Amino acid sequence: MQQRVEEDMDAHCEVCGDGDVAHNNQIVFCEYCNVAVHQLCYGVDKIPEGDWFCHGCTAVVSPARLRAVAENHSTKEKQPVKCALCPASRGSVLPTSDGRWVHTVCCDVAGVPIRRLELPASSLDSTLMAGTAAGNAKVTVLGAMGADVDSAARGSGSCYLCNRTGALLQCKSTWCKKILHVSCAIEIGCETACTSNS
Repeated sequence: MQQRVEEDMDAHCEVCGDGDVAHNNQIVFCEYCNVAVHQLCYGVDKIPEGDWFCHGCTAVVSPARLRAVAENHSTKEKQPVKCALCPASRGSVLPTSDGRWVHTVCCDVAGVPIRRLELPASSLDSTLMAGTAAGNAKVTVLGAMGADVDSAARGSGSCYLCNRTGALLQCKSTWCKKILHVSCAIEIGCETACTSNS
């Protein structure tokens, strides 16, 4: 338990990268995939009394599985949804208007605007059945328009590390022309800038 408290105190928001908190802008952790986000960065109006789960997890994981993982504090699962703009399976994701998911950092890199979307509640909560009164309800969440994501995904070139297209960033070293996903760079410990001419 002490280790978890120390990890929480060192947490940084996976949307903005900042670790500072305020009374109305705490960092919350998904009890399934352990993604850490500021309330304001992810649109969490109120921290729930019990466990909190991110949109990606509540959309596709059964309530029973969510509870089982939340009760076992020692293990967390991989994020159950994939980003439409990169191959990474970690990080804060937002829904798109057409049912896909995107990392907030990928939207930032690709210039995809994040906006408030009105989506069917059933697309964000696996406990609601589409076609029922609750499933037909609409909720307003932060997300991205599918057409904007499609445009970003068709960008020029492919990632130097994984050879896929998507939200690509050029290396920050002036002599280097490599382009890569920011998530691929993070995964290998690169800060999107080469340190040598190799």
